[in-house]
Order: sequence, then structure tokens, then C-alpha cells
Amino acid sequence: MKHQSLKDKVYDYISHGIQSGGLTPDQRITEQEVCSQLGVSRTPAREALLQLAADGLLVQIPRKGFVVKRFDKSEKLQTYEAIALLDSFIAVSVAAELTEDQLLRMQELTERIDIAVKYKNYPEYLKLQNDFHNIYIYACGNAVLIKLLDSLRNGFVPQTYVGQDENKLFALLKTCNDEHKELLQAFSIKDKERVRAVLWKHWTSMDQEFI
Repeated sequence: MKHQSLKDKVYDYISHGIQSGGLTPDQRITEQEVCSQLGVSRTPAREALLQLAADGLLVQIPRKGFVVKRFDKSEKLQTYEAIALLDSFIAVSVAAELTEDQLLRMQELTERIDIAVKYKNYPEYLKLQNDFHNIYIYACGNAVLIKLLDSLRNGFVPQTYVGQDENKLFALLKTCNDEHKELLQAFSIKDKERVRAVLWKHWTSMDQEFI
């Protein structure tokens, strides 16, 4: 395995932990823990932690290591708006270019998300909804935009759901998947303005209770 892939392995492990709520705001993360849990050396562990800090997922504290960043409500709202802008820009840019195969894969994912919501499987929901968005995001081919959007999405957005009332949470997630279906319909008829409107609503109309 190449050295860079080890760094990516650590990065993904921690960012997914933040997404799922396994790693909580202000929780301390040390190089030693990472090395022990993932079986990697200190160099890729430290490189990944530094990258996570640079991307705003962690905060580096001198002589104490790293902690998961805590976002206040204002930061969350601003980040949702930034995600909405980038996501809708990318989606509009590819709206007329998505293939039938890509649209079919997105449809299949919305069906699988419905099942995850029905059985209240939050980790599965999280994975599938990321897969759904990634189909059109990665179709744009702009590595800089993809990296910017990934760092925003992977940072803290799903973490806002953790610990909330379960019934309300999954009612919200059902609404989110209904919006996925609206987006898919807009893509299928190549309606760029509808694509933009659906994604803006998707990211900015979040129930205040879950922010």
C-alpha cells in the first residue's frame, strides 16, 4: 500500500467518525490512538490529522494534540449555504450531461435510502445519501470544486443529527430523500433551474431544531 493511501485511510476513518457521531465535538484524538486503531505508523497518522485540521474538521492544540471542532449555529448555517452554492453550481453544470446509467443508479439509491429510513438505519442512510450526491458531483470533473465540497460535507453536517429525537430525525430524513427524488426528476428532464432550486432548498431549509 502506498504511503499516500495510508494517510487517506486515516483521514477517511476520522471524518467518517465525525459524520456518524462516533467522534463528538471537543473529543481529543491522539496520534497514538490512531496508530493503534488503524495499525499505521506515526507519519501518515500525523499527516492526516494535520490535513483534517487544515480542512476545519479538527482543531490542533499545542502540546495536547487534536480535538474535534465544535461548530456554533451561525457557522453551521453559513456552511450549509456554502454547500448549497457549490453543490447547486456543480449540479447545474452537469445537468444536461448525466447518462441514463447515472440516473438509474441515483434512482436505485433513493429506493435503498427509503429502506434505511424505514428501518431507522442512520449509518446506512448516511452512506447512501453520500453515494447519491457523489454520482453527479464527481461527474463534473473539477477536482478543486470536488475537494472544496467534500471538505465541507464531510466536516460536520450529519453530526447535527446525532442525539436528536429519533422519530423526528427519520421524518426529516424522509423529507430529505423526497428532495433527492425531486432532484432526480429535475435531472431527468435537464431542468437546470429546477436542479438549482431543489438543491438550495435541500441544504438551506433544515429544521432549526436539527442545527
